[in-house]
Amino acid sequence: MTVAAPADPPALVVIGGGITGLSTAITWALHRDPSREPVILLEEQRVPGGCVSSFRRHGFLFDTTQIVPDVSDLLAYLGVDLPLVRFEGTLCRVILVDPRSGSRTVLPVPSDAVRFREDLLSRYPGQARAIGRFFDLAFLVFDELHNLVVEPRWYQIPALLVNCRHLIAYEGKTYRSLVDSCGVTDPELRDVLDVFASMGGLPSDRVAALL
Repeated sequence: MTVAAPADPPALVVIGGGITGLSTAITWALHRDPSREPVILLEEQRVPGGCVSSFRRHGFLFDTTQIVPDVSDLLAYLGVDLPLVRFEGTLCRVILVDPRSGSRTVLPVPSDAVRFREDLLSRYPGQARAIGRFFDLAFLVFDELHNLVVEPRWYQIPALLVNCRHLIAYEGKTYRSLVDSCGVTDPELRDVLDVFASMGGLPSDRVAALL
């Protein structure tokens, strides 16, 4: 498909029509006169959306995803009227395959953290203490995110040391080291928990623990 170039050179060229690219282009247009300072957005795919779009391949429909916080305020700011629905059910499924026998085990990962914890406790009772540590630590770190200041001033640092101590403790560690510190030793359980590292596109010994 050929797109005609504008008569005047654009003031801004945005490469990529994902969430970031779309938001950037819309924000530019909201704060400037597009007729005088036009913006062009370039996207190689036929459907924009980047990591929040869907695609078909070999008869299957794939829904990609992007882990983002609540975007209600951003959508309202951009003037996007998009109803949001709370996702419930199965977040994803971990399929473990035995290469020798060809047998497979399908382990659903619920979207609800409390239910996920209960499912793991019932499946791996021998790892109950490790599972408890993992989820307790995850909840603590998540709560501390609300106290985090990206570029703190000097007088904010003492409060951060107190209110974000778990974040600070794991700031330079990998996800695998976090799982190790919780005492998770069951290989199958580790494979299930590694699904969160895979969302970062890296193996668990390279992705950040704070994921």
